Amino acid sequence: MRSTSATLWCKDGAAKPDKDTVSDVRTRDEESTDGALRCRHCGLAIARQADLLHLDGSPSVQVFTNPAGLAFEICTLSDASHLREVSEPTSDYSWFRGYCWQIVVCVGCTSHLGWRFDAVDGDASPARFYGLKWADLVAPQTN
Repeated sequence: MRSTSATLWCKDGAAKPDKDTVSDVRTRDEESTDGALRCRHCGLAIARQADLLHLDGSPSVQVFTNPAGLAFEICTLSDASHLREVSEPTSDYSWFRGYCWQIVVCVGCTSHLGWRFDAVDGDASPARFYGLKWADLVAPQTN
C-alpha cells in the first residue's frame, strides 16, 4: 500500500522489483563503478562521490532530526540512480525550506535509503536533489 501522507521517518512496503531488471542494472554498474556510492544492503550503485552537493555552503553530510526525534546523518547529492519514490510529495516537516520531499528506496532491495527533494518554487536552485542516509551507503575503498 502506498502512503499518501508520508513522514520523514516512514518506510514503505513497496513491492520487490523484477529480478531480470535488477540483474541487468547490477551488471552495467559493475563495469563502471569508479567512485560509486553503493547501497549497503545489496551493493547496487546509487550515486557517485562527485555528486555530493554543498547546499548554501553547508557540508554535504549533515545531521537532521525528524519530528519523532530520530536523527539521520544525511548526505546531499545532486544526482542519484536506481531509486524509486514510494510516497507522495509533501512539504510537511521538510528539512529544506522551499522543497517538498518523497521517500526513496533502492530498486535492488527496496531498503529505505532516504528522500528526494524537489523545489516548490520554480526559481529555486537546485530544482531537485537527494538526501540519502549516509549509514546506508558504502563508499569505495581506497588502496
